[in-house]
Amino acid sequence: FIHAIRKYTHAKIYFIIHDIESLRAYKGNQNYQKKELAIFNSTDGMIVHNEAMHRWLTEQGVTVPMEELGIFDYLNPIPEQNQPSYDYSVCFAGNLKSAGFLQKLKLKQGRLDVFGPNQADKYPANVNYQGLYPADQLPKYLKTSFGLVWNGDLLTKCDGDFGEYMQYNMPHKTSLYLSSGIPVIVWKKAAAAKFIEDNQVGIAVDDLNDLEQLLTKIDHQQYEIFKQNSLEISKLLRNGSFVKKAIHNLMQQTAD
Repeated sequence: FIHAIRKYTHAKIYFIIHDIESLRAYKGNQNYQKKELAIFNSTDGMIVHNEAMHRWLTEQGVTVPMEELGIFDYLNPIPEQNQPSYDYSVCFAGNLKSAGFLQKLKLKQGRLDVFGPNQADKYPANVNYQGLYPADQLPKYLKTSFGLVWNGDLLTKCDGDFGEYMQYNMPHKTSLYLSSGIPVIVWKKAAAAKFIEDNQVGIAVDDLNDLEQLLTKIDHQQYEIFKQNSLEISKLLRNGSFVKKAIHNLMQQTAD
């Protein structure tokens, strides 16, 4: 594909990184990584997820100009959830096959609403499976105070290939929640934590065993700040603002 563009046109080639498989499904496979990095270096520039991904690519020898996206935009047709009331409730949406931690999470206050395929046979009290919905309809059913971004089997950290990958990528569920006007709870070591904390649209946690205690410490005034900031970010996500800005900046970087 790249060879054909180079051979028959004078166009510049920019990549928007969706996933880096050398960091995920092919982690540790040096042959795969070498080929993937070579493809990246054959472009005129790339839009990468964040500072952590940018730094890793530079350390691995990627030399083309890179611009950081920050967060993925999200085309969300459902009106934002704009009720500011705070009731300690949390939702989690995703493939439940890689969310074994849900079977260990025990909550006495509030509730955790769970959406997605591959539900477990049983969840603890206050963890409520709510079904599977098409992506464009799912936001209609997200009616909680926070959305959770977590992956793996453990409560103490995000584990497994996909969990460790969170140290570099920006998960789409982050954008799902924020485009719905819902503040986010994320693993503190995830790359997404910086965006969440810098923009005051939620909290970063080390350990889900502490989740209930952290939720009860948030007062209604603090939650209102998270909520209003999330609604502001939602407007940008629904308008494609982050990718537009990143493309503009990358083109400025590589202008002849």
